[in-house]
Amino acid sequence: MNRFRQLWDYAVKVFSLYEFLEKYRDSRMNSQHRPATIISLFMCSIAARVGSLYQIERMGKSGELNRLMRGRKKPSADTMGYALEHADVDQAQTCNASIIQKARRNKVHAFGTYRGWRVCAV
Repeated sequence: MNRFRQLWDYAVKVFSLYEFLEKYRDSRMNSQHRPATIISLFMCSIAARVGSLYQIERMGKSGELNRLMRGRKKPSADTMGYALEHADVDQAQTCNASIIQKARRNKVHAFGTYRGWRVCAV
């Protein structure tokens, strides 16, 4: 099991990330991609230090995201930008505040990293 998978499993277990992604809604109408797909892809790209939405799109076209998205149609850079533009900021801030509070309580960021990984809250 690679380190990224361990980090993702930790975030799902401790910070209830999966519950947030399932409940999260945005203001887009008739969207082809679920908000959970866009947000999780965006969070993974932050953790992997991907430079731009266009780089994520190129990674999807070249097959680098196949293991992450497993057969789903990959969103384009414009779709991801539109989804993030229409994101519900209040829901994200509420989740972010609870993640930060729980991380401080659990002393996750004692040295600024978790098992050598830089951790981010979105």
